[in-house]
Amino acid sequence: MTAQSMPNPVELYGEAVKNTRQIIANVRSDQTSASTPCSDWNVKGLIDHILEGTMFFAGTLAGEEPGQPSGDGNPADIYQAGKDKVLTGAQKPGAMEKKYQTPFGEMSGGAFMLGAFMDNLVHGWDLAKATGQNTESNENHAQIVFQAFAPMMDGARQGGAFGPEVSVPDNASSQHKLLGMMGRQP
Repeated sequence: MTAQSMPNPVELYGEAVKNTRQIIANVRSDQTSASTPCSDWNVKGLIDHILEGTMFFAGTLAGEEPGQPSGDGNPADIYQAGKDKVLTGAQKPGAMEKKYQTPFGEMSGGAFMLGAFMDNLVHGWDLAKATGQNTESNENHAQIVFQAFAPMMDGARQGGAFGPEVSVPDNASSQHKLLGMMGRQP
């Protein structure tokens, strides 16, 4: 996928977070200690990670240290406020071309937002899977992330960002290929 054929990463992020927000809103209080496909986190830990990630994305785009998630205690509302900050920063003129310093190295705003899109798409699936919600993702979204991140996965795995790849059939859906690549059992 070339940069010219890549859909707008800000729009992709906006679409992914709508779905993830709904998944967060549907988590019941009796599910917070349930395990997730992310072995390091239970449901509450994964939600906290998603909220902290949103603050990281917002802080980076604003050129500030990431703040802590804040709000009235409702995770879906806290996530919504963080998402709004991310979109405000991403929609500023020149934000997608600007270079940002991240823990993963210097990257353009467009590449950074593609990472935010991937993070929300995959962790939204993790949370849906852990809480018995609909795990079907937009196939086009899954294909975009798969194609964009496949070339860098070996390095990401060596850096500890992802677990070992899970084998899926060659004729698997784009979503299942993405999940397997990201170390998840579809």
